[in-house]
Amino acid sequence: MRNLAMSQPHVSAPMAAQPARPAEDTREWTISEMARDFGVTLRTLRFYEARGLITPQRFGGARYYSQKDRSRLKLVLAAKQMGFTLTEAANMLGKSEGADTRGLPLSPTAVESQITFLEGQRRAIEQALTALRARLGEMVPA
Repeated sequence: MRNLAMSQPHVSAPMAAQPARPAEDTREWTISEMARDFGVTLRTLRFYEARGLITPQRFGGARYYSQKDRSRLKLVLAAKQMGFTLTEAANMLGKSEGADTRGLPLSPTAVESQITFLEGQRRAIEQALTALRARLGEMVPA
């Protein structure tokens, strides 16, 4: 039975037929630990799981995240920071169990395209801010 104490790390018991693996390969994290470590909410982690971006092990109602899940979450958050959608992040990572998690597979074309997209968004935001400031300047103080 698993120890459900939140303060203790969770380590999978090695199987007799498998060679011993380094502790980092078997370390597991709870949903609360993942949320804290990555600065996301529990709901975010559940949503990413529903989208197939991370695949924690389930024991009863508890989720246990592996090093692979941590690596994938790090890449998803990096893609999100660069303005990519979760669908685009999933396509970059691939949803297969053996997906490479060493880095986002970004081509120069994809990077240039994303820069162009974000610059367009920035121009739209600047135009909206200009219009709002003009409107505010026209308003008579109450």
